[in-house]
This record gives sequence, structure tokens and C-alpha cells, in this order.
Amino acid sequence: MLAFPGIAIGVSYLLGFWEGIPLAKHWIIMALALFARRLPYFLRMAHASYLQLDISLEEASEVSGAGKIRTFFSISLPLLVKGVLVGVVMFFIMAFQEISTAIFLYRGGWETLPIGIYLNWHRGMEFGIAAAMAFLMIVITFILLLIISRISGGVLKAAWGPGGT
Repeated sequence: MLAFPGIAIGVSYLLGFWEGIPLAKHWIIMALALFARRLPYFLRMAHASYLQLDISLEEASEVSGAGKIRTFFSISLPLLVKGVLVGVVMFFIMAFQEISTAIFLYRGGWETLPIGIYLNWHRGMEFGIAAAMAFLMIVITFILLLIISRISGGVLKAAWGPGGT
């Protein structure tokens, strides 16, 4: 999924679910397509978080008498939560801004924000509405990135510079 452009994915979903499975006639295809398109990015972030776990912490817990389940919930899970939460928020941001897949699956009443921006821009006279919707998308994305910055702690402090929040 990472190597294929969104247009190819959108056409593939449209062709795959239009004929034998009439899923493309229902709104759920939009959510499934956006989920499948951006899922590899979440998995990469979650896997990177998992790779940073030190196996010696789990071994020390088990040597101290804790079982595997208790070790997972008291040692591994708290260390994984930040990476998974950041992955979920980034997954949402990327799916929220996706237009290349959604444009092929779009039907009346299924507008996502990027499709709304495109449609208002395409109509020609409604540039102000398109600009307002684009500004709204930027604000939502910025707020979500601030949430990621707070969740991830010191990881993103270099982006704010010395003395930044």
C-alpha cells in the first residue's frame, strides 16, 4: 500500500467492490478505503514503538516473579501507549486529508473535507468557501499535531527550538 498511488487504490476499490460485492454503493466503502490506505503508516509507527522496548525490562519482571500477562500490562503496555497513540493520531491526520482515493469513491452526501474543498474550488465562484474549508483543515491538523507533541513528550521539542513549549 505504501508504493501505490492513491488514485490506483481508489480505482481498485471502485472496480473491486462495484461488481460482485455492491459495497461501493454504500458509504462504508469510503471509511474502509481510507482505513486500508493509511493503515501501513500506523503499523510502521506502532512497530517502531515496539522495537524500542528493551527486552531486559520484561526479563527482569519475569525473574522477579511476575507472569507474562502482568509483565505485559505493567511494563510493556505503558511503554507502548505513547507510540500507539501518536500512530493513531497520525493515521487520522493522513486519512483526514486523503483525496486521491476518496475522489473515486465519492457519491453525493459522502463529502469529506478535502472533497468539499475540491468541489467548492471546482465550481469556480465559491473560492471563499473553499478557502475557509482549507483553513479549517489546517487548524484541525495543527491542533492534532499539538496533541501529538504533548503525548510524545520530549520527542518533538526540537521542533519548537530552545525555550519552546
